[in-house]
Amino acid sequence: MEIVFLGTSGSKPTKYRGLPSVAIVHEGDIYLFDCGEGTQRQFLQAGLNSNKVKCVFISHIHADHWFGLPGLIWSTGLDMRKEDLLVYAPKGFLQIFSVLDAVLHPYRLFKVILKEFDEGMIYEDKKVEVYAIRAKHSIEGFSFKMKEKDRPPKILKEKLVELNIPEGPHLKKLKAGKPITLPDGRLIRPEQVLAEPKKGHVIVYSGDTAPNESLIEFAKGADVLIHEATFSDEEEAMARESKHSTSRDAAKIAKKAGVKFLILTHISARYKDVSLLLSQAKEEFENVIVAQDFYRLAL
Repeated sequence: MEIVFLGTSGSKPTKYRGLPSVAIVHEGDIYLFDCGEGTQRQFLQAGLNSNKVKCVFISHIHADHWFGLPGLIWSTGLDMRKEDLLVYAPKGFLQIFSVLDAVLHPYRLFKVILKEFDEGMIYEDKKVEVYAIRAKHSIEGFSFKMKEKDRPPKILKEKLVELNIPEGPHLKKLKAGKPITLPDGRLIRPEQVLAEPKKGHVIVYSGDTAPNESLIEFAKGADVLIHEATFSDEEEAMARESKHSTSRDAAKIAKKAGVKFLILTHISARYKDVSLLLSQAKEEFENVIVAQDFYRLAL
């Protein structure tokens, strides 16, 4: 699993930062969280294949978080993509997108399946689950949590040797958590030969939000919290008025949630140098960085 930051600016792009978009790459599939204008080009710069996007999750319908979606659909249509694209968005987005879809539809071989969502588990496949809770923003918005499913336990070969258990199809039952009886009459239980299941990673993405107490429990113990940090302490009043967060706000949430790593994004164009944002965050939570476009984190 790898997190790739395709755009890390807030509200408008800069020379060095594109608009919000975070790709999570997992076993060949890409799960995209927000899709700001220019995201299709950011895919090229990052060396990612936009045709591998399985789902897009839109946190809210402010333009800087989804204007890249029509371009992404257009480009993948020209690439002759055939796999349907799932798009999850807040209520009201379907009405907006239906107008655009009339223009985009003739140039593609795949369907865009748009699903409007509320809080709770909004998506599941064989590898991951995605949950949503309401953010605190100037319009309805959401934060997301992606939970990688636990990997099934592996059979420890040294235990097979130790217990003199022969190879064979009966091992599938043990791996599935079922006991077996060997030809010599011995009963072998799964816990005798299986390693511990590998816990799946948890990644939380705040979207645009003022400090949100609900996010603390939602992100509890997460491997990574990706949190907006639009402003520094000096613009705290502006952050409160616009329902955004300072870098210190984000760090306080990370500390209370007990996350392992905090990544700050959605940086206002006023900050060409992010050292102030970083230093203020570090006063509250040490394990933090400010993301740049194309920053990658492997889990």
